[in-house]
Amino acid sequence: MSAIKRIALLFAIGVVFMLLSNSIAVTPITQRAVIIGLGVDWIDQQYCVTCEVLSPQGSGEGATPKKITKVVSGVGQTISIAIDDIHKLTGQLPSLGQCGIIVFGKELFEKKRLNQILDYFVFSDAFKDGTSVACFDGRAKDLFSYACPLTLSVGFALSEIIQDEADTGSTPNAPLSRFMSKQFNNPSRSYFLSYIKFIPNGNMLGQQKEGNLKVSSSVVFKDYLYKGILTKNQQEGYNLLYKPKSYNTYLVENKDKEFELLPDKALLGTSTKQAKIDYSIIDNKIIADYKCKIKLTRTSTDNTGRLFGIMPLNNQYVNDEMKKQVEEQIKQRILDAFSAQAKLECDYLEIANSLYQKYGSLATKFLNEHKNAVYEPITINFDINLK
Repeated sequence: MSAIKRIALLFAIGVVFMLLSNSIAVTPITQRAVIIGLGVDWIDQQYCVTCEVLSPQGSGEGATPKKITKVVSGVGQTISIAIDDIHKLTGQLPSLGQCGIIVFGKELFEKKRLNQILDYFVFSDAFKDGTSVACFDGRAKDLFSYACPLTLSVGFALSEIIQDEADTGSTPNAPLSRFMSKQFNNPSRSYFLSYIKFIPNGNMLGQQKEGNLKVSSSVVFKDYLYKGILTKNQQEGYNLLYKPKSYNTYLVENKDKEFELLPDKALLGTSTKQAKIDYSIIDNKIIADYKCKIKLTRTSTDNTGRLFGIMPLNNQYVNDEMKKQVEEQIKQRILDAFSAQAKLECDYLEIANSLYQKYGSLATKFLNEHKNAVYEPITINFDINLK
């Protein structure tokens, strides 16, 4: 290539670069509202979108020296109109790329089909697929106005709490992409979201109620429609079936005490657990085989079973009578989980998915001919090994 051709090529590249740089409008950070948490409510027949926005100087409505965020809300007949309303009110362009949590208020998730709302975020290039989605026992707008001790942001606190619950297996986390895919072109067409509660402590931080956030259970959905909320026993039954890492406790009577000084009741915890559930179709009925191996650890309690602290004692204090009581409690919690499936008419246990993975088209044919099979009473064969 001659020198003239090289110069012409460099000149052409420079012109293209200048044209591209002029055509791309980069919004300065000072003109953007960086959203870290987002709540959606259904109020007065329209959507109300509430955003927790970073406010580093602690300025603006709702910001305090102990809080690095402020809360802004917009309303509209669609999610996009409500978010645009925030833009008009604040003069800043909402930036969703850093949003770690979407929370649905109770009035919304009980009445609306959630895919109509979540489609906006799914098809947004700026929104992360791994963003957590949860439900709140009240209005999401109120949730983001609460103050939580030891945290500077409700959105950050929610993301951390939900992830911690998922890591310990107590309550499964449902990222945006998983919640949507589990109910689309899927035999079970069901899934769940974390259920959040705010527990006030009676104190005030300025004009804000102070308290703690808690993930209490799961809200169950089928075809993106609300079906119900799991009880504590139903949630623990689900965990016993599918979450080997979950830590469970069992309060038992200490009928056969080795030492008279030991309390009348004992609290036992699971130090390790291996569990597997397998579903089969036999004589046009679904049969479940549940196997688990659990190592029990004695904890320090008084005679009411109240836990003083995680202080394991020697395993020899877990006698056969205690193990028998634990086995009965395990069975009951699992039966409660299956009863919720029938009561809610929602395959949140994903039995249909498991059958399809095992039998393929034969499972599809069976489920088409027996549409309520996953909701009918299922025979469960238990093989529980306690150590």
